[in-house]
Amino acid sequence: MTPRRVPIIERVFAEMATPSWVVAYGNCACSGGTYGKDSRDSGLGEILPVDIFIPGCPPRSEALVDGLAKLKRRIRG
Repeated sequence: MTPRRVPIIERVFAEMATPSWVVAYGNCACSGGTYGKDSRDSGLGEILPVDIFIPGCPPRSEALVDGLAKLKRRIRG
């Protein structure tokens, strides 16, 4: 994500009803992308408190199911 999108994402997160959970889906959301450009941030974890990271480019369906199962266990926790 580019730096100009950060305030928008932070505002949307602040306006979400509580409780809320954040899932970083894909390599770009998890780590900022594979190319390491200076114009991009490090990833969603640097901006918001991410609950579950689901890596992959694109993430496999098994990874999505596993990540959502982990989130479900955390919510029931």
